[in-house]
Amino acid sequence: MVRIKSTDQKYQCYLDNGQKIIVDTTSNKGGSSSGIRPHELLEAALASCMNISLRMQAEKEGIELEKVETTVSVNRNIAGKTIFEYECTILDELDKQTLERIKSILQNCPVRKTLSKQIEFAETSLN
Repeated sequence: MVRIKSTDQKYQCYLDNGQKIIVDTTSNKGGSSSGIRPHELLEAALASCMNISLRMQAEKEGIELEKVETTVSVNRNIAGKTIFEYECTILDELDKQTLERIKSILQNCPVRKTLSKQIEFAETSLN
């Protein structure tokens, strides 16, 4: 669970999970552009999960990876659809079989599985 608390600055808030991350909107929407935007949090959740999952599974399987970079962007340009576009860059030279395994790992990370399911919203309280 994360908790979001507003600050004294217009629209700015901070995410508090024991560490504080500033969340804000862009200046053209009235914010101060001083923190990560809400949609960037979605992108970060998927990109970090893919990165961590890949490195963890590679370690278990004895695949040596020097550096892994994952990039995710949310494409909301098609009405009624949300497309998470992603890219993974690995500096190591890997054979075709290992690259296919990596592709499979990326497609099965826990956050991607969560985002792929039907999503519902349940209000638990409003004080």
